[in-house]
Amino acid sequence: MFALKYFHMLNIYFKYQTNDTVFTRILQKSFNKLHSRFTFKHGWVCNSIIDLFAFQNIAMNDLIFSEFPLLESERMFFKNYADASPEVIYEIRSNKKINEFLDREPAHSIEDAIKHIKIVHRAFEEKAGVNWVLIEKAGNKLVGYIGLWRFIKEHNRAEIGYVLLPNYWGKGLMKEAIDTVVRFGFTKMEIHSIEANVNPQNIKSINLLEKCGFKKEAYFRENYLHKGKYLDSVIYSLLEKDLS
Repeated sequence: MFALKYFHMLNIYFKYQTNDTVFTRILQKSFNKLHSRFTFKHGWVCNSIIDLFAFQNIAMNDLIFSEFPLLESERMFFKNYADASPEVIYEIRSNKKINEFLDREPAHSIEDAIKHIKIVHRAFEEKAGVNWVLIEKAGNKLVGYIGLWRFIKEHNRAEIGYVLLPNYWGKGLMKEAIDTVVRFGFTKMEIHSIEANVNPQNIKSINLLEKCGFKKEAYFRENYLHKGKYLDSVIYSLLEKDLS
């Protein structure tokens, strides 16, 4: 009878998972309790069955938006983008080296930086993105930023974006930042896949993504119009199981 009850719950668990985070968590909690009891009794049989189903994140955890998630890595603090100095954000978003392959309009004034900070803050309030400024511990200086945005909630997918001041390139800081945010995305936000959209000429960014485990997923020809010119795009992605 216990085995039948277990398999019935297993069927419910995988059949009725939805994007309703609260419902999913209640279902997962009930399943986990039953799964622990069954594993204790039936060991390898249970584990073999679970392997077939391959547990994966199936709903983004919106609870992370209840309070801004501050992060930390070996050499950096990850603080709220909304609290950043407009002058430093302007310095970053107007930098010619940084903007070379980002294919966007650079900041032309402090007012542009203030507008962008407000946009980022609103995105967090609307659960549409989470962005951090990167503070190097050694000099207590804002050196860049990184974030997850463009959520496709029905497919539990997000896009990662990142920028670092040129003086800090080549020191492994952005790899450290990406690794930290990716782990947060998979373990805390419970995202299933993270993508990066890159200009194919941005070789440094592509090499960085590959060092972080991202795989080339697609190449789009002239899919993006910028300043009257059609540009190609490369999509790299990382799945939660790639970290296991």
